[in-house]
Amino acid sequence: MVILDLMLPDIDGYDICFAIRKESQVPIVILSAKDDEVDKVVGFRMGVDDYVTKPFSSTELALRVKAILKRSRNSVTDTPSHNRVVAGDIVIDMQKREVTVGNRQVNLTTKEFDLLWFLANHPNQVFTREELSSKVWEDYYAGNPGTINVLVCRLRDKIESNPAHPQYIHTVWGVGYKFVSSETH
Repeated sequence: MVILDLMLPDIDGYDICFAIRKESQVPIVILSAKDDEVDKVVGFRMGVDDYVTKPFSSTELALRVKAILKRSRNSVTDTPSHNRVVAGDIVIDMQKREVTVGNRQVNLTTKEFDLLWFLANHPNQVFTREELSSKVWEDYYAGNPGTINVLVCRLRDKIESNPAHPQYIHTVWGVGYKFVSSETH
């Protein structure tokens, strides 16, 4: 895991985050005095797993780190009986934790992969943001359903040919999200 401050003396923390994401899916927690929503959205869009603003409680930070590490370990060991979903031109491989769209491998953060895996394993079922938070991350994001919106936006940017008109992850207005595929198996 990487705990990264955005305001470093010689380099921008976002540059470091970008470099890490190009090479690895290691969990990243941003620890920053920048508390504007825009900064948080940029961080989440870059693929961070959490964003903690200063001042912070060391106990809260420790619990967040523990939860992320637990999810990272559990996501590998708690695989369903089937470990691969094929939907249209998307292939999601749970054992390898890889997603391909057509012939292109897509790099997802741990949270993005977990959300996509869950939705793809429940095709055409609508889930509220709160249900997704509860079922995928044990209520970790229950206090901020906007985090689910950011994750869905990032997933669409990565897997959809036209994120503005998604083929796979659909919004059900006033309710939540669903994964749509008549070919899911």
